[in-house]
Amino acid sequence: MFTQKQIAAELKVSRSTVAAALNPNTPIKLAASTRRRVLEVARRRGYRSPHQRRVRPSGLIGVIHQEGPLEVSQQRTKMLAQSIRATGRHPLLMGFTGYPSESQTMCQVMIDARVEGVVLQSTQLTLSQIHQFHEQNIPVVALCGDKLPNVPLIRADVRQGMRDLTSRLIAAKRRDLKMILVCHHPTIPLFNQPWPASERARGFQEALHAAGLDCVEHEQIIILPAPTDSYGWMETGSMAMRSMLDRRVSADGLVFSNDHLAIGAIHAARLRGLRIPQDVAITGFDDTLMGVFASVALTTVRQPNEKMVDAAMRWLLERIDGSPDPSLHGEAICFPCELVIRESCGARVQAASSLHGTPNTGASGAKHQQEN
Repeated sequence: MFTQKQIAAELKVSRSTVAAALNPNTPIKLAASTRRRVLEVARRRGYRSPHQRRVRPSGLIGVIHQEGPLEVSQQRTKMLAQSIRATGRHPLLMGFTGYPSESQTMCQVMIDARVEGVVLQSTQLTLSQIHQFHEQNIPVVALCGDKLPNVPLIRADVRQGMRDLTSRLIAAKRRDLKMILVCHHPTIPLFNQPWPASERARGFQEALHAAGLDCVEHEQIIILPAPTDSYGWMETGSMAMRSMLDRRVSADGLVFSNDHLAIGAIHAARLRGLRIPQDVAITGFDDTLMGVFASVALTTVRQPNEKMVDAAMRWLLERIDGSPDPSLHGEAICFPCELVIRESCGARVQAASSLHGTPNTGASGAKHQQEN
């Protein structure tokens, strides 16, 4: 257990200075910079005051997650709940549905419940709300989103995953690729978008450039606004597919930013008579159960949920127990994704055709062959 004496030694200040900085009601006047330095070391080292050590732990760990149908988030939340219960504690699950006032309510409920730590599965909290947890010496770790100050971020390397996926399509002789990317802020420049969108786009772009192919924003990368209804992802993918067909967009491979979009696109394409993957390859991202049982089994990318949850819980428990690993403080840690090849990209059949297809009759029919 880290002590005030150890904090003082690390900062080369007196123990009385440390005690004053840690006491919000102290009459002693300290420079704001000194107080910040002491609080930062105390937070990083997992310091708990004698009063905090006397208070009986609540046995609760908070999980703030995003409500909606996206299976990858649901899987991760379920794994977190199981991992928390395995420690003898209980998860306090709170789902964000999109109303701005919800985030502050969630913070206050968790603080009032004296949670021992918080895992962020949603990026909706503000810096001031994160600071509220830190002021209560409640450790916070994030499993998604962009990097926040003093909050370790453990996430999947979606850039690598998208790069590997795109490279596989190129290796299968798909040269006219389009990426369909949903952004919550479509007016913001693509590579200034929040991490999930911008990193997927960078991975796609890097694979094209490595193969000597062009990647022009708004030509190879088609940006769509996120659905207003969180359950409208498949319909968004279906609408995008119908729009491309109506506009006769040229493509022999379509890379969607998640499985739900891709499944909607496959449905729309088959209603128009296209064969997947002979006429056009379609891929998703996240490896959902729906993708396995889609009308054409979906090629996708699996995020390392288990490794991410294990790392987040290890960091959180070390911090709660007062023996944090300093190497994880404030860091962003990426685990590699795994490519999952199924029928929709040509795992069983493959042909080089166009988005609008060719009749499967006579000499003009698409040639079926086993993928190398």
